[in-house]
Amino acid sequence: MKKDSTSQLSAENVCRILLKKGLISKEQRQEIFKQKDILRQKLEKLQVIRVTWEQI
Repeated sequence: MKKDSTSQLSAENVCRILLKKGLISKEQRQEIFKQKDILRQKLEKLQVIRVTWEQI
């Protein structure tokens, strides 16, 4: 069965690998997750605005 490449490239998996290889610190990993959540919220708001404008 073929693995889903999207889940392999999730922020969690990428950060876990980078942390394991010593390329980022635990603090950087936490900051990435914090920023990821903020960006997701902004994108969701923009999507609502776009859909609303399309309906007008």
